[in-house]
Amino acid sequence: MAYVGHHLSIKDDLSVIENLRFMRDFLGVSGRNCKDVMIRLGLGRVADQLARTLSAGQRKRCALGRLLLGKQRIVAARRTLIPTSTSKGLDWWMIS
Repeated sequence: MAYVGHHLSIKDDLSVIENLRFMRDFLGVSGRNCKDVMIRLGLGRVADQLARTLSAGQRKRCALGRLLLGKQRIVAARRTLIPTSTSKGLDWWMIS
């Protein structure tokens, strides 16, 4: 089981793509595509940005992206996890 809590456990000194690659390699799931996850979560334009410089919503989506790289079949997100101000309207239950 994997989850995102109040402490997001992303590495502030790594970029978004580096955080995702780190978790992918840590989990041993090299077949997962980090760029696809970033695009799916609306993080493509901040891929090279350090995590410490992200907005709170972007940080939460980065942490959620780390979960999507794992082998879990279902990830449930509450509205409070994903910011409602995004143009993508990311208020959903995601089945991966």
